[in-house]
Amino acid sequence: MKKELFEEYAKLKIQEKEIKFRIDELNPIIKLDMLDIGVDKVPTNLGNFNMKKVKKWKYSDDVEKAKKYLDELKANEEASGAATFVEVEQLEFRENKNG
Repeated sequence: MKKELFEEYAKLKIQEKEIKFRIDELNPIIKLDMLDIGVDKVPTNLGNFNMKKVKKWKYSDDVEKAKKYLDELKANEEASGAATFVEVEQLEFRENKNG
């Protein structure tokens, strides 16, 4: 077992969390700035920032009720043992909170 690989992985996961936090901070600021000046594209040396419209679906009450019913059916099958599962190996890293 190579201890340095574990340490490298841990450091990268911590950096990933910090980077994601900063990206999540900057995203609305940049978006608002682009909207304020009325542009949908800002080229930079590293790449382009583009504002684009994406579809966000909103479903009828009938569909939402059906989804809720399906979720309840799934939960009941899980509880009764009628549903089955497969366990898979997954690597997890948890950062020490004291350091």
